[in-house]
Amino acid sequence: MLKKEIVELRIWDLKSTQYINETKKNKLKNKIKEEGFDYDKGYIFVSKNNVIIDGNHRYHALRELKGVTFKIKVKKTVLTKRVYIIKITFFIITLIYLTYLLFS
Repeated sequence: MLKKEIVELRIWDLKSTQYINETKKNKLKNKIKEEGFDYDKGYIFVSKNNVIIDGNHRYHALRELKGVTFKIKVKKTVLTKRVYIIKITFFIITLIYLTYLLFS
């Protein structure tokens, strides 16, 4: 089961681990400047350890616009063991299939 809860965190509490496309980030930044940040169009999803799962570009755009002390509502996602096992199983099946395609 996947549990989600909405919590409010400061930008500096979040950890981004992905490569950021500067063009995409700058487009988002300009859009946020003009229209504001709309939670209905996309929350930032974080793990239980505040690592960003989805929303790295939004995070970097907001960080540059608002600063690190800005508070934002995020969806904290906690994977239960069952979901984790399903994700690993799907990954293994995909890996086997791609290996089959590569060598056949």
